[in-house]
Amino acid sequence: MLLGLRRRSSKEEFYLKSNNSLPPTLLFEIYEAVLSQKLSLRFRTKGVSMSPFIKDQDIITISLLSNCAIGLGEIVVFMHPQTKKLFIHRIIGRSQDCYLIKGDNIFITDGLIPKKNILGVVTKVERKGKKIIFGLGYERYIIAALSKAKITNLFLRVIKLILAPIKKIIR
Repeated sequence: MLLGLRRRSSKEEFYLKSNNSLPPTLLFEIYEAVLSQKLSLRFRTKGVSMSPFIKDQDIITISLLSNCAIGLGEIVVFMHPQTKKLFIHRIIGRSQDCYLIKGDNIFITDGLIPKKNILGVVTKVERKGKKIIFGLGYERYIIAALSKAKITNLFLRVIKLILAPIKKIIR
């Protein structure tokens, strides 16, 4: 495992590289300690639950909650209270001090997650060296609504069908 601190674009970031998997509770504590120092945290994702907005092996940057507003459509890193596993999913609703959270590419929600279980907000996604902005801007509200209605995948398939002939014309 490699833990380190580096300066990127005049900002300090903490990075974690590991060939072996660490227990989620230990990862949560490491991430919490890093973010409490007001450092951003970058790491490579694993899984497809947020596809196509965040894909397997994308690099994400997480910022501390106090530095970012948390609200509908935000993609957050949290520890599930029952499974004690870390997830990166989107907020699709709110009830008092808990948030309804769900992966964009799955049909069931994670349930209501207490704010204390939310570690940070995804502020940047990188794929193959390029910054991915779709899914983090104002469109996140539409994505959250589609995800809550469980029709994100259907909507994306329709968009692909519509855009396919346009792409052929442009090429």
